Amino acid sequence: MPTEQLKYWFPLLTDNSPFLVAVLDPHHHYLIVNNRYSEISGMTPDALIGRNDIDTLGPAFYQAIRPYYERAFQGESLESEVVLNDNQHDTSMQFSLRPLSHQPDGRVAAVVMHCLDTSERQILAQSIQELEQHVQALNALIDDGSLIVVNNMVVSANPQAAMLLGFEFPQDIQNTELGKLLVDGNNQPLQFPQLASLGKGETLNCQTSRRCPVQRAVRLAARPISQLGSPAQLVLLQDNSRPASRQDKLDHLLFTNPLTGLFSRHGFSRRLDQLLHQETPLCLLYLDVDNFKNINDSLGHHIGDQVLQEIAGRLRRQLPEEAIIGHLSGDEFAILLPNPEHSRTGDQHDQPTVQPAPLSQAPRLLNRTDQCPR
Repeated sequence: MPTEQLKYWFPLLTDNSPFLVAVLDPHHHYLIVNNRYSEISGMTPDALIGRNDIDTLGPAFYQAIRPYYERAFQGESLESEVVLNDNQHDTSMQFSLRPLSHQPDGRVAAVVMHCLDTSERQILAQSIQELEQHVQALNALIDDGSLIVVNNMVVSANPQAAMLLGFEFPQDIQNTELGKLLVDGNNQPLQFPQLASLGKGETLNCQTSRRCPVQRAVRLAARPISQLGSPAQLVLLQDNSRPASRQDKLDHLLFTNPLTGLFSRHGFSRRLDQLLHQETPLCLLYLDVDNFKNINDSLGHHIGDQVLQEIAGRLRRQLPEEAIIGHLSGDEFAILLPNPEHSRTGDQHDQPTVQPAPLSQAPRLLNRTDQCPR
């Protein structure tokens, strides 16, 4: 572009810009600058002609950007950022350099620089980093568990939350559905809308799910927040379990099979009666182990007990979280599946719908699962 045209168009295009814009000669001196240079130097644009960055942005900036000037005058177009953290400066500048014109021998005659002061952005980024460190320190100090939940997914947790849920590290529960960790008072997976419905000062009593290594009652409070522009909930967890009373211990002995830790016959029957009273749709299965007596007779009762414990463990792992499992006695097991997904009605090829029945009516030799609606 001819010099006359450049001097005409340059101020029209750049004088109202918040960016520093200059055209430099091979000695890194200004050929033309915009008004932003005048504002930071206190000199008129005409007075800045022939000067360089030392007169406007300081020697430290010039020494930092000088290697980039040399590359630009070798024909490169480049972008970068200079950060000055010496004793006199605490600033950063983002810039781009482009060859503007060439001499007859092909050498670059002028380079245009476009520069932006990014000091405020650096300060903001540092402030955000410090704030994150403060939040992490606070999470480490408080006794409550802390979760951030987005779309029913745990995206962040502190060590206390992991411990309350029975895990060793916060990473063990990150990117896990909330309902796989906590169930509500109806033994249903906890959902995001339930958190959103809690008002200020309100809490919700929950229970850790069967997928958690420990079974514990917890109380939670939630407040709405924003996570990367998406609605989220900040959840605080507190241990809501209480020391077991004498009656609790008696109930545990009465309702639990001591060998496997599953419901005993009495505990299972009691749970079944509760579901029938609540008119809860359910599927009932009865299982026994074929030829289990041969194991006891040939290998001993201690091996038989280990087999029963292994069966109990596999049932826990393989069945849905809401399943209620009973070890009635010996090699007898029973399973309740509340609220099956559908009843398989309306299709002549489907199996008959399973109707709720008292435990006393369960077929003693039933070890089939094909009657359970899936």
